Amino acid sequence: MSTPSVSVIITSCDTKDLLRQCLASVVKYTKADTTEIFVVDNASSDGSPDMVAKEFPGVRLIKNNGNLGFAKANNQALELMRGDFALLLNSDASLKDKTLEKLTAFALRNQAAAIVGPRLVDGNGATQPSTYPVLTVWTELLRTLRLYKLFPGRLNARLFLGSFFDHKTSVRAGRLTGACILVRKAALLQVGPLSEDFFFYGEVHDWCWRMLENGWQVWFCAEAEAVHLGGQSSKLKWDSAQRLEINLRERERLMARHLPPASKWLLMALGGFSVLTAYTYRALSGKNSAEPAQATALRAEAAWLWRRFTGTAAWFLNRSAPARAFYASTLHKTMFIGRLSALMGKPADEITGLMAESADLRARVQAGWEALPVKPARTGMLDFGSAEIIYALTRLLKPERAVETGVANGISSFFILSAMQKNGKGALVSIDYVPENGPSFLPEGKQAGWLVPQELRPRWELITGRTSETLPPLLARPGQLDIFIHDSEHSYENMKFEYAAAWPRLKAGGLLLSDDTGFNTAWLELTRSTGAEAITYADKLGVMRK
Repeated sequence: MSTPSVSVIITSCDTKDLLRQCLASVVKYTKADTTEIFVVDNASSDGSPDMVAKEFPGVRLIKNNGNLGFAKANNQALELMRGDFALLLNSDASLKDKTLEKLTAFALRNQAAAIVGPRLVDGNGATQPSTYPVLTVWTELLRTLRLYKLFPGRLNARLFLGSFFDHKTSVRAGRLTGACILVRKAALLQVGPLSEDFFFYGEVHDWCWRMLENGWQVWFCAEAEAVHLGGQSSKLKWDSAQRLEINLRERERLMARHLPPASKWLLMALGGFSVLTAYTYRALSGKNSAEPAQATALRAEAAWLWRRFTGTAAWFLNRSAPARAFYASTLHKTMFIGRLSALMGKPADEITGLMAESADLRARVQAGWEALPVKPARTGMLDFGSAEIIYALTRLLKPERAVETGVANGISSFFILSAMQKNGKGALVSIDYVPENGPSFLPEGKQAGWLVPQELRPRWELITGRTSETLPPLLARPGQLDIFIHDSEHSYENMKFEYAAAWPRLKAGGLLLSDDTGFNTAWLELTRSTGAEAITYADKLGVMRK
């Protein structure tokens, strides 16, 4: 049997010294004629790309202008790989003698194996638990209620893997730690690359789960061994509390993707019960005082779960019939305009008049939509109440430069550009992205922003692509922003990213606007972190002034 070719892929962000050690091990313990090596650098500022180019000239180096995350960075190399297998290797991991040979030999013996992971050891040679079962309600119930204490060790190792398992024998697993994994190209081509919905943590677990759902297997190979220092890159970027929150969010995202909603929330409730039980026991036994860091972590996890449950309950309440009736009422609109008047330092009558000025725009949008022969089931349209507020704010502020993310059919773009036309000044740059195989809000045959008439387009620049890639270079252009509007993907991660990127680029007195602020806690966290005054219209449109 011929030796399979392997594409080694290493992603890195500001881990130059670790990356050097990692690459040295790969060069030492692989064969040049059957191995290609990629390094994908996520905008390191520590000289990592220069080090790779100088010390490892045979490595294929991909340099990104921003931190695109683990999944996106690996996918860039996966698209270019020529090997029969890909070895995804963290920059804080390194190979040992025969690691790659043993992994590929194991994969060749087990043709159904899509992903194979070695035994991971830390710098002192101690085994790191790296195997996990498929999440199920029953195993989580057994774990949460501590019923595993009644079971023999062998049964626990089979059910739960992880720290219950000694990692001395090769076994099939549900999920693996992603520090070092061998992936079969045939499985990759069938199932697809890493999901870029995950930024950091969770993407490999999701990949394993998808492989299983498509009839492939995930294996832990005990005879192969790799060194993993663990979390070195993330420790440079996030403190322990931030890493915990990211882990919890990605775990929820993983469950939401692969489990029914009822199962996801039941597992999260069981997790909350487990945390409270552990904290109570530790408090009664004095362990919380002896180990304050663990007590802090448990409190943080409990607080996060509480916010998720209460936030979700609030989301449903805000979309209940009584709430919708209130938000649609003249009373709510009057109250909001009063608060907007105080925020902007302008008379309420002036704001109301400018909002009324946009009535013709609403009629034009409705006429264009009704003229469509076939309408999409989902429109992605900004509601007209929010649109007329954005129009009025654009008229009031008279911006020179505005940026929005998310265009779809182009209602917000149409209203902003119309206000700029009325002002006789200003330019709008919009970013729009339609994910492959994702939901499309556009009618058949229409392009993003089709509602924007030709006479307004000289003021408009439309950029296509993910905001994670296109927004940083856009904001780096000379000059500050007068207005930034978020209306793209409303995930917590994306909203946090866009807010954090745009806020420093706003002028004093500038506006940060966001649609669908009630989707998660990102807007609330922004108001707390900036200390800026903010108001919300109908649990949807957020307005914050710098």
